[in-house]
Parts: sequence; structure tokens; C-alpha cells
Amino acid sequence: DPFHDVSGIFEMRKIFEKMFEKFTEVRFIIKESATKSNVTLVHWHIHLETINIRIAFDGASVITYDSCGKVSKHLDYWDAAENVYGNLPVIGRLFTFLRKRLIPQ
Repeated sequence: DPFHDVSGIFEMRKIFEKMFEKFTEVRFIIKESATKSNVTLVHWHIHLETINIRIAFDGASVITYDSCGKVSKHLDYWDAAENVYGNLPVIGRLFTFLRKRLIPQ
């Protein structure tokens, strides 16, 4: 994902532990998935909540398996600028302003 580049189950566990410490609510919803050979594509929705911030957005993952069926690669794709920074009070307003100025409607 845009914030992490880790390897191994213990490093992944740390990411999830931090996420569950920071947010009072975390929900993943799998919207669609497809598998061909040793690759699975997953379209998902996540909802994250703290006391004063709610974030929800869609993303996609590409999961590749080795010959033993274990995950050898997992890449997440989602827009951090819009979905995280855009939801923060001060930075979000800056992103909205810049988006309106830089991207014609």
C-alpha cells in the first residue's frame, strides 16, 4: 500500500496491530474477487473510524501464491491522497482546493 513496504508474516502482523490500535472500528468488505492460476484479484471496501475521523474507501489487492499455496506477494492499490489525506481536517481542505485548481471540472 502507499504507506508500507514489508516482508513476512510478523511485519504484516505489526501493520494490522497498529491499525487496530489507532482506530476504534475497522471493517473490510470484500466486494468481488477472481482467481486465475496463482493470482487472486480482490476488490474491497474499508471503513475506519476514530473518535473524530471516519474514513471509508474502495481499493484493490493483487495476491500471488507460491507453489506451496502460500502468499508470496501482496500488493494493495488505493488512493492515499484522496482517501486518507483528503479526510483530515486541515490537509483535506488543502487537497480539495488544489484539486479544484489543478483538475478542470
